[in-house]
Amino acid sequence: MRKLWETSICKELTYKHWWNNWVPIKINFFGWRAVLNRLPTKSQLASRGVPMPSSFCSFCGQWEENDLLFLEVWSVWLAWSELDSSGAQNVEQLLHLSHVSCQSPKQKKVIHAVMMVTLWVIWKARNDRIFNNRWSTPGSLLDEIKAQSFLWIKNRGKELRLNWTSWCIFPFAVH
Repeated sequence: MRKLWETSICKELTYKHWWNNWVPIKINFFGWRAVLNRLPTKSQLASRGVPMPSSFCSFCGQWEENDLLFLEVWSVWLAWSELDSSGAQNVEQLLHLSHVSCQSPKQKKVIHAVMMVTLWVIWKARNDRIFNNRWSTPGSLLDEIKAQSFLWIKNRGKELRLNWTSWCIFPFAVH
């Protein structure tokens, strides 16, 4: 059903979302919705007729909340990963980096999984800010991204030999 829907309705997508079994299924669905721009951001809810006091981003307060929500926190993640994100202007283009930035299939899968976890952590931080008035620093978000992605990939990617010290440098050198 998903394949039929993607080929008939989502022909304009340049990035084909693939499901990564190294992250939980809820993260895969979340990433899929993010690529399709179907997350319940303030601007999306306002476009659906839901009354919103403000459609401005919870992080910067200057722009409408949409893909910019994710792009603001990605700068910290990209500094850790050293990926070249020039030209990426939305979630779809950022996730496409995992396909073009690595050579081996394992590396692509690891980078894609970490990117999916990054989206999830940013979304949770956004919700914490809106609903619980809790503010997270980019550094604490990066720590959470490293920890969650390490645990999920280490436990789900059984054939990988990972250790925490090398993971914190960045997981390009997967075995």
